[in-house]
Amino acid sequence: MKRIILTLFGTLVIAFFLLGSVQLDRAYACEVIGQRPLQDSLENSVAIFSGRVAEVQTFTVEGYGDWHLMSFEVDRYWKAPDGKDYNQLVVFTGTSGDVCGYEFEKGRSYLVYTIQWWHDDNYLYTGLGYRNQPIEGAQEDLDFLGEGMAPATQSSWYEQIDGINIQPLPQPQIEEKTVVLSMVGIGVAVAGTVAFFTMRKVGN
Repeated sequence: MKRIILTLFGTLVIAFFLLGSVQLDRAYACEVIGQRPLQDSLENSVAIFSGRVAEVQTFTVEGYGDWHLMSFEVDRYWKAPDGKDYNQLVVFTGTSGDVCGYEFEKGRSYLVYTIQWWHDDNYLYTGLGYRNQPIEGAQEDLDFLGEGMAPATQSSWYEQIDGINIQPLPQPQIEEKTVVLSMVGIGVAVAGTVAFFTMRKVGN
């Protein structure tokens, strides 16, 4: 009977220890449920424009991994921050769909919806679920948005890239959960070890 109890308890200890040690990578996975409605996209976007992707670069944010930096030649705006309806525009996105990045193709034209980039609110970010799409398939959105306007401000991609100022962000909450789980796992493992040797001593 004691052997069965020890076996069950040992299994429980191992399970908790593994749970506490695991890095919860799945919490970082991108989950997008459909596209935003048109009206919501119009109201919540900082900038909406159409343009051709001239360049795709990788930009590293220290401590927060890599991002794709898209350089657009803009031909039309439907929404833009005051004084920033640039003829050339840089936009950040994730490096893949796994981190909610929209995969733009160099040389292709798109309709793009953006928000402020949280690392530097002078710059723009877009990703999956933002209604981004190749311009040839965006007729529904174009009909809804109307005529739009041509860019009125001259700016180069290089000037914008030189002005990027990375702001530190608080650590993701998931890391706190991982630490807590690790502590729980270690605590259970220690308690299990003590109980194991105590029961052995009693048995002897």
